[in-house]
Formats: sequence, structure tokens, C-alpha cells
Amino acid sequence: MPPGSVSGPSDTAFDRARPLPGFSQFGPRRGGRILKPGEPLDRSKPAAVDPATAAPGDETLVARARAGDAEAFRGLVDRYRDRVYGLALRIVRSTADAEEVAQDAFVRAWLALPRFRGAASFSTWIYRIAARCAFDRARTLKVRRGREAGIEAAAGRPPPAKARGARTWRSRSSAWSARCRRRSARR
Repeated sequence: MPPGSVSGPSDTAFDRARPLPGFSQFGPRRGGRILKPGEPLDRSKPAAVDPATAAPGDETLVARARAGDAEAFRGLVDRYRDRVYGLALRIVRSTADAEEVAQDAFVRAWLALPRFRGAASFSTWIYRIAARCAFDRARTLKVRRGREAGIEAAAGRPPPAKARGARTWRSRSSAWSARCRRRSARR
């Protein structure tokens, strides 16, 4: 193309003759051939698992833990530790507090294991316990942070003034009651 001439959009960026790597013109390639609709995928075949070497399921571990087997409960803790910690961390937003919440959740689960009915899966049950522990801890932290004195109080300086127009709960309620009195006086 000569310099200075204007052309339309280039078809080289949208070259339909070359498929993306790993894809044929009509879809993904599996072993060099195109799959037809309804044809099973190679990975959909169940893998042969030796029952003697397979890890026990949650139901088996829960039943053994309910019978008093601490090693079975340790297996459940190892299986769900990271997920329970992640849930707690998203709620309390502190790594140290999340570790404590996760530990507290597993202790509560161990103590409540005889009352576990099995209506829900163990994972649902432990997540619910962890969420309740985390929300309790977040509430406690919020109250504690509200009571803590700031740097200004420690230095003997008064805290900074509130933004203009900001009112406390007490001033809003007194303003509301004053408005109500004025209305009733006008009638």
C-alpha cells in the first residue's frame, strides 16, 4: 500500500483462516480430532481407585470421630483448615483473629460432634460454625475498637471536631423531639 493512503480495517487481525492454538475451526481439538455432539470426553471416564488406598470420605471420618477417634477428627481438620481459615479471614479481616476463629470453630465442632445429626454435610456444618464464630469475634472487635482511646486522648489533646453537619444520636433525637414540640405548639 502506498504511503499516505487510507485503508479499511485490516483483516489480518481477524484472520478466520487460522484457528487459535488448541482449537479447530469448529471447536476444541481432542487428540487431533474434532468431537461430535454427544461423544464422551476422555476425562469423563472414572479413574480406577483402589479402595484400600483411597482417603476416607467425610461420613466415615465423622462416624469415627463421633466414636471418639481423635485421629479421624484430625483428618477432618486437615481437610477443612484452609477453607475455614479463609472464611474467617474474609469476615474478621485480621490474620491473627482469623487463626483464633478457625481454632475456636474446630474446638466447638469437636465438642458438638455428638449432636451432629448429619442432615447437612460436615463441610456445611463446620462452615456455619466458623461463620458464627467469626461474626461473634467481629462484633467483639468492633466494640473493643470503639472503646479504645485514640492518639489524641493519650497525648492530652482534644479529639478533632466532627465534620460540619454531623450529629450524634443524642443530638438527632433531641432535635426531633424539639421539632415535635414546635408542631404541637402550633396546633
